[in-house]
Amino acid sequence: MLELGTAYGESAMAMAKTADLVHCVDHFRGDKHFGERDTLRAFLDNTRSIRNIIVHIGAFEDVLPVFRPQTFGLVFLDGYHTYEQARWDIELAESLVAGNGWFAFHDYTIKNTDFGVGRAVDERFGGPDRVIETLAMVEVG
Repeated sequence: MLELGTAYGESAMAMAKTADLVHCVDHFRGDKHFGERDTLRAFLDNTRSIRNIIVHIGAFEDVLPVFRPQTFGLVFLDGYHTYEQARWDIELAESLVAGNGWFAFHDYTIKNTDFGVGRAVDERFGGPDRVIETLAMVEVG
């Protein structure tokens, strides 16, 4: 699994319960929606004892090119939620989802002037295959 935007590591820890390996990518500085604050120390404290989490510190555009295409059965996108950023993040990460894998999007159902995850997902994929509360899931391949 690949998590893009991990903050304090809560969702990474949940995924690590069933995944063989969870790769987390974040610059750990927050953003205007989440709050601009350092989350690295809290992430490391929270995940220290979990052996199947690997952290990659940096911006998505700097880290994602190191992964081979179609590497992950699940890519969970939870970065900055503007339309422009979500669209760019989808473009960066889509090739990393393995055939018959899943792309998940946090805050898909949030409709306000600052959030554009739903619009970006709908434009790229024609809508999700599943929606659970604010989480949208798209099957790739």
